[in-house]
Amino acid sequence: MEFARNAGGMLMHQRKYTLELISDLGLGGSKPSVTPVELHLKLTTHEFDLHVGSSGADSLLADPSEYQQLVGRLLYLTIIRPDISFAVQHLSQFMHAPKASHMKAAVRVVKYVKQAPGLGLYMAVQIADTLQAYCDADWGSCINTRKSITGYMIQFGSALLSWKSKKQPTISRSSAEAEYRSLASTIAEVVQAGLVMIQYLPTQEQPADILTKGLSSAQHAYLVSKLGLKNIFIPPSLKGGIEDYDYDKQVAAS
Repeated sequence: MEFARNAGGMLMHQRKYTLELISDLGLGGSKPSVTPVELHLKLTTHEFDLHVGSSGADSLLADPSEYQQLVGRLLYLTIIRPDISFAVQHLSQFMHAPKASHMKAAVRVVKYVKQAPGLGLYMAVQIADTLQAYCDADWGSCINTRKSITGYMIQFGSALLSWKSKKQPTISRSSAEAEYRSLASTIAEVVQAGLVMIQYLPTQEQPADILTKGLSSAQHAYLVSKLGLKNIFIPPSLKGGIEDYDYDKQVAAS
């Protein structure tokens, strides 16, 4: 973990660790990905493929340890990178029998963090004295189990305090049931913080959506801009200190 400070606050980042990961995989000359997950991608287990007869060329990896080590390193990155939490929790479900498609998806996450290896959590000195929680669910999105995905994040002012992307333990019979399960998980996380006020947000404005599914590049970039992440390792920051990370410009340049 690395830290950088200025008069406005403190940035927690893992730039050195990220650059080492990129180098170890030999991706220094590769083109960065603008999202961690391919839109509408559905990864399946080897058992699922055998059951439906659709394995094709997507064979098991000869050495699963390479995939397991990579996902383990990505899990460490999620400590301060909520934008990859959904992708990594999804990949971690295939540790026992990884396939070629799983490795390809894991490498895409590394290519994504290459776009901004210094992106991290920024804790401002002066923040609003308000606690906000966002939650969302993707109903029945796990093709292997038909379980839903819960995603939530909790902010104090502009500072992101807690977040989670997790598959729900039971199958929900409707999208409403999945949403309520997600809401229950979120409230359980903030119940000790005091009064909780629930407010509806449309999908396009829902930051927790990034923890439940793969999104388009434009929507992913927009929601990342709402997470309070910062990247000081871009040319403008050398003169002005820690500045807002303009994700739209980075996506357009990729």
